[in-house]
Amino acid sequence: MKRLLIAASLLLSAPAFGQDLAVADPPPDVGLAMAVWEAKLGRLGAAEARLDALLASGPDAEIAARIETEKKRVTAFRELRDTYLRYLHENGKKLTHEHEGKKVKLVIASIADGELAFEKNRSKIERLAVEDLDPGVLAAQMGKKGDELSGKGKWVRLYAYVLTGDQKWKKLLKGDDPDTASLRSDAENDYAGRLVTGRCAFELNALAALPAPTDSTAAGALLARIEAIQRDGRSLPVVQERRDALRELARGAHGVRFDAQGLDLALKGKVTELGDDRIQVFYTFDDPAELEDFRPINEYVKTHRRIQPKLVQEHPNEFTIKDGTLRTIGATVLHHALEFEAPMSLTYDVTAEPSVSGGDDLPLVFNGAICDDGKYSFAWVYNLGDLEVWNDRDVVQDRLKERMIEMGRTYTMKVLHDGKEMVEVHRDGEKMTEAKCTHVRRGRVFFWVHSEMLIHFREVTIEGKVDPEVRQALKAEWVEAQLAGF
Repeated sequence: MKRLLIAASLLLSAPAFGQDLAVADPPPDVGLAMAVWEAKLGRLGAAEARLDALLASGPDAEIAARIETEKKRVTAFRELRDTYLRYLHENGKKLTHEHEGKKVKLVIASIADGELAFEKNRSKIERLAVEDLDPGVLAAQMGKKGDELSGKGKWVRLYAYVLTGDQKWKKLLKGDDPDTASLRSDAENDYAGRLVTGRCAFELNALAALPAPTDSTAAGALLARIEAIQRDGRSLPVVQERRDALRELARGAHGVRFDAQGLDLALKGKVTELGDDRIQVFYTFDDPAELEDFRPINEYVKTHRRIQPKLVQEHPNEFTIKDGTLRTIGATVLHHALEFEAPMSLTYDVTAEPSVSGGDDLPLVFNGAICDDGKYSFAWVYNLGDLEVWNDRDVVQDRLKERMIEMGRTYTMKVLHDGKEMVEVHRDGEKMTEAKCTHVRRGRVFFWVHSEMLIHFREVTIEGKVDPEVRQALKAEWVEAQLAGF
């Protein structure tokens, strides 16, 4: 519980969403990468403005030279873009534009204030900002006409190919002039890294501006974006410098998911919220992961084994899941991870498999317990209906007269605490016995086995109240587990 409360304090002290993520004043190399990314998206004017600002900031000579080169390329393609659009407009030719995954042809009616107006068309596109045009699509449409309009060489149009990842540049970008050779070299060695850096920088800014998610869907989408930027920018300083902020953003998103989906996220069993902080957890043991909700503590109530017949064979002393059953043999104890408050109950189907070694006096004990405080205070059903209420090793017993166990038969056992003072045991739907239990009304459930026969537990159901403080602590622990290795 102490560990859970520490985790809860970490969750409650987490910073606000998006804190410290923004790339507000990037160093020149990151600023250059952001300009390259803007150019790829067609925001050529914005890219030029960013490059001008970088040059005005007085960077060192090497990066300044690279910024100058990029400024020249962006400006050249922006001028070609504008010239080509005027050419289409003045000659009544159609513009190719990608719309909803399809290429459509549009006739430009006018160009003004950085915006294109179109004649009536089937796609019902009335206007587009010039900076929303895809440079790659536009460059492909230009063809040789674009090279002619540029007057500076084919490299201007192919610059858009390089930015947008059109591999045709490898065949078309030929020539020994300085501009062509420089662009080809950067296409091979420079742009891939800058585009990743630029995209990640803009994504960091976008994440910084996001409001906190309010539902599981929005939180899941945010976590997918965080995972993507961590994956793609793992080696980038601009991302790694914000690793802690990304982690806190992820922490908050995981918390929103937990609040929306409840304990069903934290537990592997099927959780049903019953209201008033009560839940039901149901296990079919069809999935080995269900065992993750339990903790083996074989040393618990170890002294009780002294009064049992001695185990004569070596066993792995563990619980496993196989063929839809939780099975065990030997000396084992398995605690559920969650603490419940009464009224609570534990229901389970149990079968003892006949021993291959035979014998009528072999050890055979399989108990189901509730309200365990971890200090030898609990109530358990002993085998098929005997009831024992433990209070720090002081045991109140109620033994049944008929205690014969039929090997291979499945019994449905239930032990419950009414939340007041009574504990009851039921077998196959029939009440077998009851006893007072006022000293413990909350705790964990567990199975205690001492057997030479293989014991199968099937369809285990736990019902009870989960204290809001425990729920919050479990949330914090779950969130921390999701962040492991971040």
